[in-house]
Amino acid sequence: MVWGAIAYGKKWPLVRLPLSHQEVAADGLGKGKGLNSSRYIKYVLEGPLKRCIRAQQRARWRNEVVLEDGAPCHSSKVTCAARQRLGITSIDHPPNSPGLNAIKNMWHQLKLNLGRMNRRATSLDELWGQIQQAWDELDTGMVNRLVDSMDERRQDVVAARGSYTRF
Repeated sequence: MVWGAIAYGKKWPLVRLPLSHQEVAADGLGKGKGLNSSRYIKYVLEGPLKRCIRAQQRARWRNEVVLEDGAPCHSSKVTCAARQRLGITSIDHPPNSPGLNAIKNMWHQLKLNLGRMNRRATSLDELWGQIQQAWDELDTGMVNRLVDSMDERRQDVVAARGSYTRF
């Protein structure tokens, strides 16, 4: 699992989260080794996200806010309490609106860049190297356009009442 963050003019390095592969039960469902609230707090909120926000504060940016999707590990009570303790302000993310979250567009472009690579990775470490290369190739101008369009995106989501938007 990979975590990344963007802000206007900034694209932080990707972080490879130290999570185990999910075990698959007889019913075909995964068994709790993915990103739950406690792992999200430990590996993201208290780690790279906290560092990103502190860097923005040192750069004298105001109103640092975090936009997370509606994943349960982002919205649980224990996560909300940890976010408050760490002084991280989060924007509510309406359900069924992936176009609102700019990082989703970054992930999409990263996947396209990976697909264009001449050589397919044959190991997890090689894949990680290719992911980092594809991320590094993403243009900061794209980040700025996505961040600049956030107000327009939010208005479209509200107007569509959570349904599909042009984003």
